[in-house]
Amino acid sequence: MQSEIKAINEDHLQIEVKDKEGHIEQYELDLKGTYQSKNILGVLRIVDHMRTRGYDLLQDDVKMVCEKYSLLPAFKVDGRHFPKNLLSFAILDIMRMELGKF
Repeated sequence: MQSEIKAINEDHLQIEVKDKEGHIEQYELDLKGTYQSKNILGVLRIVDHMRTRGYDLLQDDVKMVCEKYSLLPAFKVDGRHFPKNLLSFAILDIMRMELGKF
């Protein structure tokens, strides 16, 4: 996978991701640091891995988490709170939505 920043706006960062087959997907992130172009690749690799493990993670949910990440609540796993300061933690929110856990 490859990513490229397409635009940095006042309220979002637009990133284009190309997968191994050459398919291109656009993502808008509410976190605007340029390092997010690398973080999104990690998130998408985790999503792909989870899909191969049988989790039905919808692309629309993945995009929604990326677009509204800063508005999502902090994580609570096994009674412990985790800060949400890295986009990579977005996968936990996707799992929470899909599985109704956490």
